[in-house]
Amino acid sequence: MACNHTVTQSHNHIVLQSSSHLPVSVFLKFSNQKLIYKYKHSIRYFNIAKGSSAEVITQAIIAFEIGYIVVEEKENIVSQCELISKKLSKLIKYRSNNK
Repeated sequence: MACNHTVTQSHNHIVLQSSSHLPVSVFLKFSNQKLIYKYKHSIRYFNIAKGSSAEVITQAIIAFEIGYIVVEEKENIVSQCELISKKLSKLIKYRSNNK
């Protein structure tokens, strides 16, 4: 009978251990899903930002053509927007590969 008592104690210990890990497991699963959701949305916003950068380039060209800004200002705006777009592309690629 002592043998059964040991098995029961061991079984209870395993049940208590697994039940104490359950909340952690649920939390980790929820956190992982939330992170995936967050990454998908951040990629979407980064793509929108790239589109906005392209729009700024277009507006700078128009502003130059109508004489609102000088060529140096246009070139500065274009180069900054291109740099931002490259950085966003790298960030999008990184986020896409690390879901």
